[in-house]
Amino acid sequence: MSLDSAGGDELEPITPREAVERFIDRRQSDSSDETLQSYRYRLLQFVRWCEERGIMNVNVIDGRHIQEYLSFRQDELTRTTLNTQFGTIKKFFEFAVAIEAAEPSMPDKVQLLKPQTSKQEDANDLKLDADRAAEILDHLSRFRYASRDHALLLLMWRTGARMGALRGLDLDHFERDEQILRFRHEPDRGLPLKNKDESERDVALSEATTRVVADYVDTNREHYVDDDGRQPLLTTAFGRASKQTIRQTIYTLTQPCEIGDCPHDEEPETCQYREHGHQSKCPSSLSPHRIRTGAITNMREQGMPAEVVAERVDATAQTIRYHYDRSDPRKRAEQRRDHLEDLD
Repeated sequence: MSLDSAGGDELEPITPREAVERFIDRRQSDSSDETLQSYRYRLLQFVRWCEERGIMNVNVIDGRHIQEYLSFRQDELTRTTLNTQFGTIKKFFEFAVAIEAAEPSMPDKVQLLKPQTSKQEDANDLKLDADRAAEILDHLSRFRYASRDHALLLLMWRTGARMGALRGLDLDHFERDEQILRFRHEPDRGLPLKNKDESERDVALSEATTRVVADYVDTNREHYVDDDGRQPLLTTAFGRASKQTIRQTIYTLTQPCEIGDCPHDEEPETCQYREHGHQSKCPSSLSPHRIRTGAITNMREQGMPAEVVAERVDATAQTIRYHYDRSDPRKRAEQRRDHLEDLD
């Protein structure tokens, strides 16, 4: 479709990309930099989808296109992430109506999915998906770079490690020059690993992840030495970060309103789920274990063999396949297709 293919006699033709830029400019006065960045991230995914299909005029986008985009994204994202993204798309079309680029009925055609009444209804498939992880980590990188929260979530996502294993890390377990994180079983210090000595392993880090953790250590880590003369990697003003501190941090970081709009029609200033100790009650917040599940899924979807993932995250290959791997069956089939040439 061309820009000249207007969808209505009185509509003003405009490309999706230009309309998004105008929307971002319009929201400059009433939105924080963090919110604007989140708007741009979500909407540019929709823009790319439109451009790939030759949709170069906002005028012609209708409810059918919105439904097609929903179907396109539904297999990749959780319900919460979908609602957050489509909430932003709805705001975009409200703006498009105001500038006479879309029919007045368009915002109502952007339907949000009905929320789960309980986290337990969706417990088996609940995880941090790769899209939402990227959005949260990008936000932290831009606005809270190398903070403890940034280092914690990044390590949890990149290593798939359990909360207790991350809590037990000391400074000398992080080898920045070798880009290695060493997990060690130390029950005498109250820092055991789940599978004891069998859980001990060295996990390779990327250069980017190593740089963030190193910058956290050098600039933002609270200095602390415990009674054994050890220096924890993840600290608070009172010492080694507790399990409760880590849980509350992850619950808070995964609340949608941390970086954008609330899909539950709550105002962050008055929402009870924003109060200390109540973060876990937010319908969209995720526990540390769900970060691990999402991280393992992402590793598998990126083509990493189950055996390699298992060694990295301290699990068996069978456990990875049957209990943690939530990747899409079609994606796994396409990954296996890559090996067919070796059999011909």
